[in-house]
Amino acid sequence: MPSSSSRHSHASLLPLVVLMTLVALGIGALALSYLETRFLETTGEALALGAADVADKLDRFAFERSRDVQLIAEVIKGHLGERAYVRSYLEAVHRTYPVYRSIAVTDANGRVIEGTNSQTIGRSWGSASWFLVAREATSPSLAETDHLDGTPGRALAISAPLVGARGEFIGM
Repeated sequence: MPSSSSRHSHASLLPLVVLMTLVALGIGALALSYLETRFLETTGEALALGAADVADKLDRFAFERSRDVQLIAEVIKGHLGERAYVRSYLEAVHRTYPVYRSIAVTDANGRVIEGTNSQTIGRSWGSASWFLVAREATSPSLAETDHLDGTPGRALAISAPLVGARGEFIGM
């Protein structure tokens, strides 16, 4: 049987054991809090870098496609009366750059006069917001719109104004 001094020393150790347990739990909680903060910081930094990378790629895409449509506009503006030439040129561009779902040319009123999708020819986009904005622009413009062929979903319309010899708007 344990002596009373042994029981007394065990009893005096109990508060010390409780205190050490509480200190260990406190240190553990602080460590977890630090790890959580560090994890959130690291994740946030990774997300910010990812977002910056996506934004850079979108900027590059928009720049390149804007230059494409500007070139297309320059090539076809002198050939608007030659529908076979315009159709052939648009189809060649469409085959070369499959990133485009369809490519179309409108007259000054927004009616599609030629394009890579025959379903869109004759369709009028004169009241569409992307056409109205692009008509007033002096350089290529980008706008979110419905697909030209009526497919469900949204599309990015990249438009460049066709300007005649006297500076007048002749189409897009």
